[in-house]
Amino acid sequence: MVCAIAETGTELIRLGNRWEIAEEAAPTRPHPGTPATPPWNRIVEPAVGVVDKVRDAVTGRRTYLADLEKPPRS
Repeated sequence: MVCAIAETGTELIRLGNRWEIAEEAAPTRPHPGTPATPPWNRIVEPAVGVVDKVRDAVTGRRTYLADLEKPPRS
C-alpha cells in the first residue's frame, strides 16, 4: 500500500519524515472533547500534544514505543 503511494525512494523518505513529524506532534492520550474538524483540529491537536509530552515527561510516562523496555525472553 505504501509502495503504491510512494513510487520512488525519495518520495518514500519524504513520507517517512512526514510520519515522524506527525508522530511527534500528536497527543499521547485520548482527548474526546477536542474538535475533529478543520480548522480547529489543526490548531488544538498540536497544542494538546505539547501538553501531553510535558505531562509525560513530568510523570515519567514513556511516550514512544522505542522508549519502552523490551520484555525479557524466557
